[in-house]
Amino acid sequence: MRIILVDDESSVLPEMLAVLKSIPGHEVRVAANSQKAHEHAAALGGVDLLITDVVMEPTDGFTLRGEIQASNPNVRVVFISQYDLSDYAEHLGGATTLAKPIDATALRGAVESAAAALAAPVVRPVPVAVPQPVASGVRQPTAVPQAVPQPVASGVRQPTAVPQAVPQPVASGVRQPTAIPQAVPQPVASGVRQPTAVPQAVPQPVAHPATPAKSPKTQPLQAVPVSGVRVAPAQGIPSPIASGISAPRAAAVADSLIGVLLGDYRIERVIGTGIWGKVYAATQTSVNRLVGLKALDPARSQDPDERAHFLADARAKAAVSHPFIVSVFEADEREGIVFYTHEYLDGATLADMIQQRRGLDEKTALHVMKVAAEGLNYLWTHNLAHGVFDASAIRIGGDGIARLANLATAGANADTSIEAELATLSNTIRSLLPANAMSQGLSMLLTRMQGGPNPVTGWPPVLQAVKALEPKVVPVEAAKMKAADDAAMRAVEAARKAQKRAVMVNIITLSVLVLVIAWLVWNYVVSNERKLDAQIQVPAGSYLIGESGESVQLPGFEIDRFEVSIGRYAKFIEWCQQAEDPFKFDHPRGRREISHVNSDVLILIANAKKRGARVFKDAAKNEPGTEVDLNSPMVGITWWDAYAFAKWEGKIIRGGEERDLPLEEEWEAAARGSKGFKYPWGDSFEEKRSNSGADYQPLKPGAKGEKDGYNYWAPVDQLKSDSSPLKIEGMGGNVMEWVYRKEGSREIPALKGGSFATGPTTMFERIMKVPAEDCWLVYPANMKAGAAPKPGELDRIYVGDDVKPETRALYIGFRTVKRK
Repeated sequence: MRIILVDDESSVLPEMLAVLKSIPGHEVRVAANSQKAHEHAAALGGVDLLITDVVMEPTDGFTLRGEIQASNPNVRVVFISQYDLSDYAEHLGGATTLAKPIDATALRGAVESAAAALAAPVVRPVPVAVPQPVASGVRQPTAVPQAVPQPVASGVRQPTAVPQAVPQPVASGVRQPTAIPQAVPQPVASGVRQPTAVPQAVPQPVAHPATPAKSPKTQPLQAVPVSGVRVAPAQGIPSPIASGISAPRAAAVADSLIGVLLGDYRIERVIGTGIWGKVYAATQTSVNRLVGLKALDPARSQDPDERAHFLADARAKAAVSHPFIVSVFEADEREGIVFYTHEYLDGATLADMIQQRRGLDEKTALHVMKVAAEGLNYLWTHNLAHGVFDASAIRIGGDGIARLANLATAGANADTSIEAELATLSNTIRSLLPANAMSQGLSMLLTRMQGGPNPVTGWPPVLQAVKALEPKVVPVEAAKMKAADDAAMRAVEAARKAQKRAVMVNIITLSVLVLVIAWLVWNYVVSNERKLDAQIQVPAGSYLIGESGESVQLPGFEIDRFEVSIGRYAKFIEWCQQAEDPFKFDHPRGRREISHVNSDVLILIANAKKRGARVFKDAAKNEPGTEVDLNSPMVGITWWDAYAFAKWEGKIIRGGEERDLPLEEEWEAAARGSKGFKYPWGDSFEEKRSNSGADYQPLKPGAKGEKDGYNYWAPVDQLKSDSSPLKIEGMGGNVMEWVYRKEGSREIPALKGGSFATGPTTMFERIMKVPAEDCWLVYPANMKAGAAPKPGELDRIYVGDDVKPETRALYIGFRTVKRK
């Protein structure tokens, strides 16, 4: 089965590609945009299964599906998206849908279903094999039911695949296939070139008398095997030396390659000159596609070391598999010419644009930076030696899509470094985008890439920053937009024809009524959020702190009555997605490569906005999942996230207030009161008073807690019995909470309080460890063993047992304080 996987977010492709390649019997191609998908479809001769993201630029997945179906009506389609597609039923057309992050089992199931559907028998009329006359210039079909000799008109090339070696009559001007099973004499009409390419058969310029170049033994050229690259045998073609052609003569052949057929490739024109020799545009005749062909300079091909080095470079480039990097197809040696072929790209390089004094807009500049960062990060993380990156390595095609040249080389290059590449890309963008047309966020990023204040030291931070600066793509249902436009046009036309003011008044009245109803529905039906941002005053005074009950004098402060809810935190995420600098409120030592906006947070918020939504559902096991809404506690956030939220809410929402996370002693004072209780309600643990782990069933998220009524989290305002003497709720259970303590000038993050997943926890305990299997989100407990994040994955930080600022878990939340 021929499968094409399409997603413009290249970071998700490797994991899905690995799953697809683990299923035997399929040929899989990967594309980062619709243009590349169409190229793969042409190269494969069709598509059986299209797996595509929905929200992409410039062509969305729905449009791409229609384009592919036009030439592949039986293609099966799987849509993947991080958005809820349930409202797009008429647009899905019965296609399978999978939610991101993609579950490997679900993806395998979708592929197997598509394969089964395609394998279903289809009854078609059986064609009668009747010999047909063939008109001049028409190529015969490749698949022939039986080996019947066919008359061939002038200019028609015979099919490459023949069931048995049957001599075929050939008309004038027809070139025989290069690959022949055995040396069988073939009848050849006038003007027909023999299958074995003979250098003398190529028109040659008259060579001036010269002494033949000295060379080693006169032997036929041998094909050099290249791992990962198909190196076709030389088909018995003698080398220039073996046939008596001198080295200067071979150079003359290379200069007149236009129109020559080298194996499967017909040379069309010269498009440039590289470090190894000329670069040509060529047509791969078997699939009729345009490719680039790099030929080793004939004079250098006489040197075995040069030839070996050239082919080793081809091998290194063929090992590269990334949608943003130009792919190498194969290496070969024909007519004494050593070459390899690669994707053909049109358009201009950034170096060309600089020379031509052309510029970029910021959207295109960010796209270029994303392509360069993705590609170069791939080369570094896969330990692939590569050449120097410069402005000529990025080419922007006529469709506006940028691609990175294949810089991989056979040997290490001492001149390459991440720091040099960062500076080069920064300087290149500044040369193409004037400072007055550049946003402040992009300007700051380019300065950091050049080693300015707070310099970036690798490509992942650049990718994270570019993602934050890119314009946000909001999924819009094209069908509904069109319907709305059509309705408006009909309304205007009706008003024009009727020419009655009453009609227009009715339309306006109806529109206002619809808007009012929509507003009421949104605020009182759809939205389930309650106002939960009140704070409680903790008066100044003496409080008992720690297990020893040390008396500490504290100034007065205010602390959130409830844990921060998903609804409150969602507003911060919306701000981060729109802000030029989403790290504006971060801690000075914060890790900016860990984005506040990640797939886990977005998935949790998206589900919380749906009334009656549940997460961790498992239909196969009849598991309904646990309830979640905007009043549930915000979980799965790091200490850095909680700190940034507190600063943001104070400055942006509260009109300039100084908000912070609680100090450890402040949190204890709020939880224990002036009497220093062990628990918020007293000195004895009562399992029904707080949402604790006394009835926790990790493998049954949808279970009802037998002791306290909840298995996983509870809404933050539903814990009236878990209330401190100061009426601050939820500190004895539900979720642990981020605090910090000061040691000199250092701020040490810590966790306090009980949770739905832990046993009785006194208010003076400091949580030092969180089980490693709990240190990520949003997977349910019964998937944890197989869902551990991979090293380096930024959305889910795996930190082991010790509590660190990067720790994330399903039962870690926080609240904020305001000091006087």
